Amino acid sequence: MRGLLAEPAELDDCFAEALAHHTRTLDAFDKARTRLVLGERLRRSRRRIDARVQLRTALESFEGLGAQVWA
Repeated sequence: MRGLLAEPAELDDCFAEALAHHTRTLDAFDKARTRLVLGERLRRSRRRIDARVQLRTALESFEGLGAQVWA
């Protein structure tokens, strides 16, 4: 949630914390959703190359989970 409201300068730290949390869980869907939101925030911050990495990773995860609506 903090990543959604974070200032651009705080974006990396907020999402790094969220993604670190996901390494301690088995919920691949939530991790993919976090990467999707991170990619969206990065794109809005004009960090398109960084955004592409996160968005592609999220897409691959959603496809792997069979979550075609999210893909």
